[in-house]
Amino acid sequence: MGAKETFEFEKSSTSNYSDKDVKDDFAGFGVAGVLGFGIDIKLTDMINLTTGLRFGYMFTDATTEYSQQELDVLDDLNALSGVSTASHLNTENKLDYQKSNRAFGGLQIGIQFMLDKK
Repeated sequence: MGAKETFEFEKSSTSNYSDKDVKDDFAGFGVAGVLGFGIDIKLTDMINLTTGLRFGYMFTDATTEYSQQELDVLDDLNALSGVSTASHLNTENKLDYQKSNRAFGGLQIGIQFMLDKK
């Protein structure tokens, strides 16, 4: 939904910035595979403890790939604010884009309370 970045190289550097909107640098949609498993543990007749693990991997690129022309425009805009995009360039000063994939995991813990035991 949004992405902000803060960069501080030196306290008084013109390259520093705060709360820069970088949402356009990330893909708005992705395809991922997810694997999850869990267990319900009966604590009493009316209360269960639910636990689970969930892992996923995003197969599609998580970042936006810019063309050399788009990067040149971004360099010109960023140069006005003192920010360099040189990290996108290789030793021949050519665009050096590398695909990014997300990997994620999580732990779920919950309590289930039954209102009516049958």
